[in-house]
Amino acid sequence: MSSTIFPIKNYTTILPDGFQPFPLDMNQPEFRELMASGCSCVTPVNSPVGWEIYRPGAAEPEHLDLFFIVSGKFVLETAKGIISAGPGSVLHIVSWEDRYLKLAEDGRHVYVRFNNPERYPLCRENRVNYSPVAEEVDFYVRTLQQSNPSLPDARSYTASLTRLLYIIFQRELHGNISTDYELVAALQKKLNTRQGNFEVLPIAKEMGMSFSTFRNFCLKNFGKPPRAVLEEVRMTRARGLLDFSLKSIDEIANELGFADRFAFSRAFRRYCGISPAAFRKRYVTGK
Repeated sequence: MSSTIFPIKNYTTILPDGFQPFPLDMNQPEFRELMASGCSCVTPVNSPVGWEIYRPGAAEPEHLDLFFIVSGKFVLETAKGIISAGPGSVLHIVSWEDRYLKLAEDGRHVYVRFNNPERYPLCRENRVNYSPVAEEVDFYVRTLQQSNPSLPDARSYTASLTRLLYIIFQRELHGNISTDYELVAALQKKLNTRQGNFEVLPIAKEMGMSFSTFRNFCLKNFGKPPRAVLEEVRMTRARGLLDFSLKSIDEIANELGFADRFAFSRAFRRYCGISPAAFRKRYVTGK
């Protein structure tokens, strides 16, 4: 049974030792589309048990909070009841209700705030969605944090990742009602797990589209032709694997469908302006 007393009168935040937020810099021009959609904050957080907030709804400007939960367990209490949310879920919270939120297990999540709830009529109450996107959001955000602004393609790389985040966030806020959002999510999942062939025509067929339909779909949703979309995702995965895995360059080349490490190195250098080995060394040494 809840011991929280409603209405909540005081705005309170309890931060335990070890609470670590890592907010993204939303002032970069590549975040313009996200900012225009009302998103004001994207913050991955590592937190032990003990993080708690008390919020009186009347004390804040109206906004929407999304928590993409990678690990740990959240418990949300309002006057209407209790909602629990665990790994692999997205917790939607509206600001205009008094609420008590706590982390009941050590965990990692990505916090996202939207300051224009009137734009999202389906988000009028607290709820939890069970969805595979939490780990994807966390991966994209971690990759954004590790991207090197000195690389030649840094801006286009950041723009492609923020575009993926924009699509995921809009799907959540619109209740997955758009066919294009569903297809984008299906393509995203396919490319993020694909082993081997990254040719346009086989992927178009797997998506149930002709070449011309797939081309129009990519132009509409990504602003670029299919080959450029596939290359972006392929190189994004390459960077992620170099940054966050212990796989050898040969293994990464094989996973991403290159004939050998030399073909992979040529493609990576052409796209990123640096060899895979130098990129990994740069990341590890922090230079």
